[in-house]
Formats: sequence, C-alpha cells, structure tokens
Amino acid sequence: MQTHPIGRLPIARVIDALSPCILDIGARGGADEALLAIAWASRIVCFEPDKAEFDGLVAKGDTRWRQFTVLPYAVGGESPRQELYVPEDPHAASLLPHDPSMVERFGREHLHVTKETVPVQTWTLDALRRGGFIDRVDYMKIDVEGAELEILNAGGAVLEECVALKVECSFLPQRLNQPLVWDVVPRLIAQGFEVVDLQDIHHWRRRNLPAHPYRVRADMEYSRGQVAQCDVILLRAAAHAHDTEQALRLIVLSAALGFFDYGISVLRATPELAAHVQHAHGLDLEAELKRWSAEVGGHVAAASLKDNLRALVPLFRAWAGRLPFPPTRPPY
Repeated sequence: MQTHPIGRLPIARVIDALSPCILDIGARGGADEALLAIAWASRIVCFEPDKAEFDGLVAKGDTRWRQFTVLPYAVGGESPRQELYVPEDPHAASLLPHDPSMVERFGREHLHVTKETVPVQTWTLDALRRGGFIDRVDYMKIDVEGAELEILNAGGAVLEECVALKVECSFLPQRLNQPLVWDVVPRLIAQGFEVVDLQDIHHWRRRNLPAHPYRVRADMEYSRGQVAQCDVILLRAAAHAHDTEQALRLIVLSAALGFFDYGISVLRATPELAAHVQHAHGLDLEAELKRWSAEVGGHVAAASLKDNLRALVPLFRAWAGRLPFPPTRPPY
C-alpha cells in the first residue's frame, strides 16, 4: 500500500481512525481517483458487471488503497437480472436503451447505437448493504450512463450515510427515458446535499468536431459545442449531518476533495467537533486543515501551470492555421 504525502501530516491520525469507505459504481478503466489523497486509509468497493473488465480489475488490483474490492454486479433500481445495452464503445454501456436520434445530431455512433445486449445481475444499494457486500458508505461515484436516478431512489439508507457524491449527469437524452441533470440534482438536494462543483464538462458538436475555442480543417471550421454531460460534485449540508461523527467525516472528505472552505464552514457550524478532535487526537482541527490546504495548494498550482502550458500548443495551431482533423461524415 502506497502512502500519499498527506499521510505524513498530523491530521493523518484522524483520517486513519475514520477509515473512509468509498463506492465506485461503474469502475471500467480503474477506480475513481478523486480521493487518492486519502486512499492509504480508505476502503474502496468497485462495481463492474462486464466479466472481462471485472477480471482485469481483479488481476491488476490497486495497492494505493487500504482495501480494494471489485464486485461483478451492476447497481440499479431493482435487484433482478437486467439487460445491459452495449454499443461499440463499452464505456457507454447502459441499463437503458440508447437513443439513436443522437446520431443525426452529434454523430458518435460508437456511443449511441446498441451492438449487443448482455444479461447482468443487478443489485440496489440498500440490498447490497443488507446482504453485507458493503459497509458504511462515505463517498459514492456513480457513472452508469443513465440509471443514476434509479440507483439513488433505491438506495435511501445508504445515501443517508453518505457525505460526498460524484454523479455523472446528462443534459441530453442519450438513452430512452433517461433522467437528466435537472431530474437528478433536486433529488439529492432534497436528501440534504449541496452542489459544490461541476467537473469534466463535455461539449458536443455535430460530427464529433472540436468545440470552442478551436477551429479545424473541416466544413464548419468553428462552433461552440452544446453541453452534453458532466460530473456533479455534491457535499452534505452541515445542517443535515446526523451527528458529530458524520460531521467529522464530512470535513475530512470535503478537504480530501479540495473543498477546504466547505470543511471550515462545517467545523464552525459544529463547534463541539473541535473539542472532540482535540480530546481524541490531540489536534487543533482548524489549524491542521490549513496545513493540509497549503500542502495541496502547492501541488495544484504546479499541475495547473503545466496543463495550461500544454494547452497553448493546440490553441496556437487553431489560431494560426486550423487544427488538422480527420474528414467528418457528410453532410455536416
């Protein structure tokens, strides 16, 4: 097991005692990395119903986590066997049928045309908890291409324990009868969560062309793309923390995701928490959060500088002479 630099800070004693539990629902390609900073103290359970992908995840393992478990199940709104609709790109496999009308608008046949259906064993979150497959859940990543709301509606007991969520949501009906972001987010707000960020925002153009700010050698050189999907990041509101322990887990998970201000707000709203941490761990929690923030800030600034410098190359090419791009399927 590898230890992140945060593991050497005094606050690591608090993180280690909490032993956070993470669910990654839709783990194709590897475990979600949003909480790598505390992976050394955390248990993660990944769900992947595709047998080949499941076997690969098990064989590869992931020593960054205190405990790494993969289960060969789909998570959904009910617990029988269901059909998984698989297009050419298996990352877009869904428990909902694909909407072929997306092809005319955006191309991307590899995402929107079903090639085969595969029967999979499906469980609800609450059934998994009752069956002993999962323990207390602190953070969930849900990336299941359309069945997010079904999972949330059938996982009320698990959701009550959760303090942080990453939920992929769509702005477009990519699957038939797919709930969209404005259907999913109000459900979570009603459950006591707040939206704190939108990440990995995808914009689509017709025929899969690069969107703003790039122009390319194509029929239509430039256009803004339509927002298609994103990851919605949510944290439990301080007023909806059920007890001091859940408030502490909320503070630690907020910090691990980079939302240090949010953690401080929770701490200020739960004044008895500082005394609890001082007594149990001999730490000034607010001072340790500030130290953790400084450690992360240096790494983030360096990574951002590198990314921005790298992005200048295609941007300059787009401005100077248009980016080369494979011919698109006519008509535009």
